[in-house]
Amino acid sequence: MKFKAFLVALLLMSLFIVHAFEEVTEAETKARKKKELDALAERFKAETGFTGDIIQDYDNYKMRVLRGKFSDISFPNLTDTLAIRRECDAIVEMIIPYIGCPSLTLTKTFIGYNNTSMQTYYQQLVHGFGFEWSGGLSIDYTSDMDRVKIVDGIIRKDIPPARVKYTFPQAVEIARQHYINVLGYPDTLSFKNPNSNDLKYPGSLFLKTIYYNGTKYVYDKGQYVLCHIFGISVPYGIAGYRAAYIDAQTGEVFKIVDDSIH
Repeated sequence: MKFKAFLVALLLMSLFIVHAFEEVTEAETKARKKKELDALAERFKAETGFTGDIIQDYDNYKMRVLRGKFSDISFPNLTDTLAIRRECDAIVEMIIPYIGCPSLTLTKTFIGYNNTSMQTYYQQLVHGFGFEWSGGLSIDYTSDMDRVKIVDGIIRKDIPPARVKYTFPQAVEIARQHYINVLGYPDTLSFKNPNSNDLKYPGSLFLKTIYYNGTKYVYDKGQYVLCHIFGISVPYGIAGYRAAYIDAQTGEVFKIVDDSIH
């Protein structure tokens, strides 16, 4: 009996030692990564001429937000879009080597500006497709403070190539059939542009247009699913927003966002 008790005590002690060792190892890893990331930030400042604050994301090992200025970058005229593009492209070229994504592809999506500020966004593309949320790099500039703000929203997860097997028109029809067969809408439901004469039929689902939001990666439980995403104009019944997400590879309904469904 004493021998069994000794074995149990020995086992518990072993488990405690292993757990303590894992905690120490994890703490050492975090400390090492923090030290490396802080060193990267200092090297970035020294090599690019950046002065200002850098907010670190130690969990994801990246410089998440930068606020300050570059010695060789200026925005003298915020109405000169060509100059804005040139300076923002120069900032991106300086940042990319420190992001840690060797195969990173960015495409400029928009530039917005007024007399005192400007904003531009570079969308990240993976195998030619962007992301529903984040997945990019934003650059803001405010002339009153003469400071840029850069936010790193780059997705660093490895994503295997995706092949689109279902077209956007097929996705629209899949969503229509889902509304009919699953949500109980009438089989006269149409996602086509209505004619003015059709508006007298209250039993139909009238959609002025299909708002195509793109074919993008959507986050789901640690993975990214390539979906056709489109908004649907409000049909009969009280609803403020409807959108369909159709898996572009399987043709399955990934999700329906419909605030009239309870």
